[in-house]
Amino acid sequence: MDVRAFALTRPLLRALGHPSSQRMKDAMARLRQWAANGGHRRDLDKDGRYDDDDAVMLMDAWWPRMLEAMYKPALGDEAYERLLDMLVQGEPVVGKPATSEPSFSDGWYGYVDKDLRDIFNRRKPPGRFSRGYCGNGSRRACRRILRRTLLEAMSDSPAKLYGYGDCAKNAQARCFDQDRFVVASAVTVPDFPYQNRPTFQQTVELTRKLPR
Repeated sequence: MDVRAFALTRPLLRALGHPSSQRMKDAMARLRQWAANGGHRRDLDKDGRYDDDDAVMLMDAWWPRMLEAMYKPALGDEAYERLLDMLVQGEPVVGKPATSEPSFSDGWYGYVDKDLRDIFNRRKPPGRFSRGYCGNGSRRACRRILRRTLLEAMSDSPAKLYGYGDCAKNAQARCFDQDRFVVASAVTVPDFPYQNRPTFQQTVELTRKLPR
């Protein structure tokens, strides 16, 4: 599951408002439907593509643009880059070869959620920030930022987002997200589709004890 789909779709769509652009309405509808389907990154029909592939790709392209436009003007270039060094924007980090599968264990998800709820909700979140970041706290400016970055994200191609490393010839999110193993012996394990996984895995073999 993609935490951005099931946890951030509602505040993002509220912040986007009701645009007149049919192109943007269609993009919002794709994100809304993806969230309604559970926000999964999975291929149940085994056709080689994610079931909600268009929405997954749109969010992957939008997220880094959104973060930079929301926070860099308020924080300044140096502070923003140093914060990214301390806490990555959140996985998957597209635009270069995948080094790991998405974990969604850390990222700027909570920052975006609280900032948007503080700006657009009547009921303010507990422990609210001392200031608004998106559009410097202005609803109108923040909405413009989100709409502009969403439109820009629609122009990204699968090759630009995912076409690196072993996905150069299969540029899509499903390839990019795969669980990849580190080979430490003579026996290799094929990469397999992204899944929620435990920190530790244990294999136990049970044998039946025959009576004497």
